[in-house]
Amino acid sequence: RFIIVLFGSFTIFAVYLLSSEFFSRRISLISAFLTAIAPFHIKLTVGEMDVMAMFFVIMSTFLFIRGMKSNNKLFFILSGILTGLALYTKVYPVLFIPSLLIYFVYYKWSLKDIHSKKYISCFFIYFICFHICNTSNNS
Repeated sequence: RFIIVLFGSFTIFAVYLLSSEFFSRRISLISAFLTAIAPFHIKLTVGEMDVMAMFFVIMSTFLFIRGMKSNNKLFFILSGILTGLALYTKVYPVLFIPSLLIYFVYYKWSLKDIHSKKYISCFFIYFICFHICNTSNNS
């Protein structure tokens, strides 16, 4: 139970980090506070293993976005590792992967950087791998 409470506490900090990528420090603190007092978060922290998956997904999303903004491959690698840990914890984090891909395409499109064949081919390779993993997991 201590580990679950620890991950629940870390999730509050992860929400702060993720929201600080999009909003001001004040808004980030408010979002972390609202997460800390949210009934669903308190319930999950007390008795469920979902809080570990939620922490890994939020941190993975934060590192993915930080990697896009800084073009540092280390952030993408850490994001992939945390996504893998989230998938080992629960199955539902696989649903967050397409949203990251859609945001990646949107972000590169807004920078007019989507024309590179490298990005388009990576998107299709990742989509095929996602589809193979998804179908093999359901059998």
